[in-house]
Amino acid sequence: MIPLEELEAEATFLFCRSSGPGGQHVNKTETKVQVRWNPSRSALLSPDELQRIQTVWANKLLADGSILFESEKTRSQLKNKQDALSKLRKAILEAKKPPVPRKTTRISKAVKERRRKDKEHRSEIKANRRP
Repeated sequence: MIPLEELEAEATFLFCRSSGPGGQHVNKTETKVQVRWNPSRSALLSPDELQRIQTVWANKLLADGSILFESEKTRSQLKNKQDALSKLRKAILEAKKPPVPRKTTRISKAVKERRRKDKEHRSEIKANRRP
């Protein structure tokens, strides 16, 4: 389990104006929260967990190796901050899980037969097109 306080200490926060409805309130308050966290600089992860997270998040990591989560659900900056941190924490816990090994299975006879019949049918359709 990752304590939110330690995660909050390692993360950097950026507050900006939120989009969507809200009228003047949206235009003048910075309630949207962006949380940036760099797993390679984190003391919360073991080297194995770091390696697993970097492979799982390979397409989500930014150029500097950090990951970005944001929240603009509510009109409260504090609630959005807590929401973004909980998103980050949930993603870390999900990425730390070891992958489930795949059970090898064989293709059943019925599936092979269905595939062969589909191929025969397609072949007949194409053969009937020829003069």
